[in-house]
Order: sequence, then C-alpha cells, then structure tokens
Amino acid sequence: MLLLIVFSVISVSAQRQEKSGFQLSRSKPHSVTLASFTAAIQINPYIKAIPDGTMPSGQMEANSVVVWNAGSDYPYCEVYMTVNNGEEIELGRGHDGKRSIEVHRGSTYDFKMVVYLGDRGEEVREVANLTIVGRTDGTKTITLGKRNRSGASPAAEAPGTPGAGRLSDRRDRTSSSVTKLPFFRSVRIVPLGDAIDLSFQTFEQSEFFIEVSKESPYDGLPTQTPAGSKLPAAFPAGTRLAAYTLPGMSGVKREHQATIRSAPGQVLEANVLYHYVITAKAPDGSFRRYIGEFTNLPRTVTVIWERVKIINDGDPDPPFITDCGEIDLWFWANYGQPEAQFAILNKLGDSFPDKACSDHEYKINRQFTIANAPNVLSLSVSGRDRDTDEAAGSDLFGAAQPAPFRGPHDTGDEEQNVASYEFDLRQAEINTTIPFKLVSIKADGGDSGDLMFEVYGRIVIKGSTRGGN
Repeated sequence: MLLLIVFSVISVSAQRQEKSGFQLSRSKPHSVTLASFTAAIQINPYIKAIPDGTMPSGQMEANSVVVWNAGSDYPYCEVYMTVNNGEEIELGRGHDGKRSIEVHRGSTYDFKMVVYLGDRGEEVREVANLTIVGRTDGTKTITLGKRNRSGASPAAEAPGTPGAGRLSDRRDRTSSSVTKLPFFRSVRIVPLGDAIDLSFQTFEQSEFFIEVSKESPYDGLPTQTPAGSKLPAAFPAGTRLAAYTLPGMSGVKREHQATIRSAPGQVLEANVLYHYVITAKAPDGSFRRYIGEFTNLPRTVTVIWERVKIINDGDPDPPFITDCGEIDLWFWANYGQPEAQFAILNKLGDSFPDKACSDHEYKINRQFTIANAPNVLSLSVSGRDRDTDEAAGSDLFGAAQPAPFRGPHDTGDEEQNVASYEFDLRQAEINTTIPFKLVSIKADGGDSGDLMFEVYGRIVIKGSTRGGN
C-alpha cells in the first residue's frame, strides 16, 4: 500500500513537471530533465561594406564588397548608393545580396535600404543605411546605422549589430568629385563574319537596341539623356545601317546577349571597321549609350571547279569520235595579283583518251583557296583546241603559267577562247556559297574560231580567324 502511494506521487509530480516544461527521462526513471526550446532569432536589416573603405597607405583606390540583408521582417528591399552627394543609383534589389564597388580615397559613399509597405507598396520606408569613406588604414571609421521603425524601441536592438545607430558625416565635401559606377559593363563584341555576337551587363534592369554602321556616329554624342528629353540620333541623317535591332524587342533585364545579323539589303563586309552604338532605356525613363567599334573578320575564299561542258570542240562535226577536239584548259583566280592561283588540265577527255567532244560534260576536280581574299575575285578559264601535234611546236605550257586568253581566236594551229568574270565579294556575306557558271565568248568561225565551252563551280566564303579584334 505504501509503494502504491509513492508511485502515484511520482506520476502526478511528473505530469505537473511535463506541463511546466519538464519531462521525465525514460532511460533513467525518477530523473527529471529540462526540455529543449528553440527561440526564433530576429535579424535586423543591415548594410555592410567589407572592407569599410580602408585601403593600404599610399593606395588611391580599392575594392569593397557591399553586403545587404532585409532581415526577418521584410522579404524584399532595394539598396541605393550615392557618391559624394551625386546622383542616386540602384546597387541591387532582393531580400539579400552583395555587389563589388571601387572605392576612391577621399570620396564618400552613402547607401540606403528601402522597403515597400502597404497592400500596394505605397509606403516607402528606409530601414537601414551606411556611410563609408575611402581612406588609408588608421583613420576614423564612419559606420552604418538604421532608422527606427515606428513603434520600435532602440533598446531592443543589440549593441554592435548592424543597424544599431547612425553617425552623421559633417565633413566638408565641397572638394570631392562625383564618382559613378558605369551603367554598361563587360561589353563584348565578337564578329562572326555574317553577324556579330553581342553581350553586356547594365547596372539596372533595362531594354536596349543597337545600331551598326561603317560611318562614325555623331562626334560628341551624349551618353546619357534624361527622362522626358528627346533621344538624339546616334548617326548623321542618311547613314546606312549595316545591322540593327528594333527598340522594345530585347526584354528588360541586366544580362544582355544577342546575335545580330546584317540589315535587309546590307552585308557585313569582311575586314571592315564598323562603329556601333548601344542605347539602353533605364527604369526611370532615361537613356544611356555605349559607343564602340570592331573590325569584321577577314574572308577566306575557296573556288571549286566542278565540271566543263564543251559547246563546240572546234573540230568539224564528227562522224567519228576521233574528230573531237584535243582540248587543254587552264584556270586563274585573281591573275596578276599577289594572291593569284593557277591550275592546269591537259588533254581533256574521259571515255576516249585525249578527246573532248561537243555537247559533252567533263569533270574538272580542281580548287583554289585564297586567304584574306580582297573584295574582288577575278576568275578565268582559258581553253585551246590543238590542231597540230605537240611535237610540231604548239605546246604553250611546259613549266610556264600562261596568261588568260583575251577572247576567241584561230591561230591556224589551234583555236582559243576564254570564259571569265569578276565577282564583287562585298555583296556576298561570309559563310555563304555562291554557285557560278562561266560562259566563253561567242566564236563565229573564221579568225575567231569555233571553240566554246561553259565552266561550272562554286565559291565558298568563310571567315578567317585572327589573333585579336
């Protein structure tokens, strides 16, 4: 009976202890342990700079990382910065983040964090701020602070935590210069020959468009146009744009990337200097501009000679194949130029040795490659029908490279003709293929002979790589 009473007392005591925040340990009967409690940690909004503007002695500038956090009460904030009381610019947004800035000795950097309250965010409240000064080690530190929210007690904030107070900066700033972070960063243009790859970042969310021309933009073109002001033209009136994008098509963001091809009716010419202007519209309605230039890729041209069709072999209508022509062909690309290319094809024919007949086609299988090709590509194919044996002295070749013929001609020993054309490569984009047919000059018999032919092939245009742009 006594044991039962003792057990009952212990049970009741344990139940009371459990209700009071204590519990009995099951591993050790009769022992009482304190239950664990996890208290929520309250984080106040803060802005910090690491380092806080200090730099080694003798150094005029250094980098600092600005870190912010909106704390436990706010899911979203925006952080703004001014330099020497200059224009206010957005440093970042979101609940928390960081951004690297360049700090100059003697300049003052003010930061503030704002949040938006109310159902529609109509109340804008500043909840944290920071001031740093670019200075050498050992000078006085200007620290950060936080404005108290309405109803909050200063005593509720732990000393030494970010946002625990505010120090005013009463120094004379009249001799300071305004320093701004660049609106455009990491601008990169990569010429592709028939297009350009563009990538860059903007300090704020923005949309952009680009204009590209061989002509220079206006001298002294302003790089910033205030909101509400008319955006001036980037290039003089009548300038022909080689490439462009339309406003409003890029999307609003900070990271920008686009591949821009030549404008309708235009070609991005090889090895040509181009000027470009990027125009970005900032969130406040102002416009910012970035002006640059690039040189397009040089071109490499490959000429592929595919086949030749003999229209007239220069001999009488053959009752037998032995009456077909004994035809030689030679090919020139850019004859007379330093990059000239030459090839020869002796004794055209296939089924019957050394004979080429009217209305028949024959494979050529020759090609030239010209690196850094000029704007004009001159092609010619000269042909002759030999009427005498080579031993009789009618061989033009040997080790020499004969010039192109000028037209049809009958020398008595042979009939001659030429098919030629000049291609303006400025009208052809890089990374394209141009098929061609060269037709020899019409021969009317007599002194002009009868030999006529057509040559088929293609021109392949590629962009060459270079060490740097």
